[in-house]
Amino acid sequence: VWVSQNSIECLFADMVYKLGDWEEFVRVCSLIIDSHDSP
Repeated sequence: VWVSQNSIECLFADMVYKLGDWEEFVRVCSLIIDSHDSP
C-alpha cells in the first residue's frame, strides 16, 4: 500500500501502480520527491 502525507499523490501513485506501469510509477515518485525538495 502506498502511503503519503498528500492524499492526491497517494491516489495518483496508487492509480499508476494498478495500471502496472512500473517505469511511470518510479518517474512519478521521482517528480513527487523533487517537488518536495524544491521551494
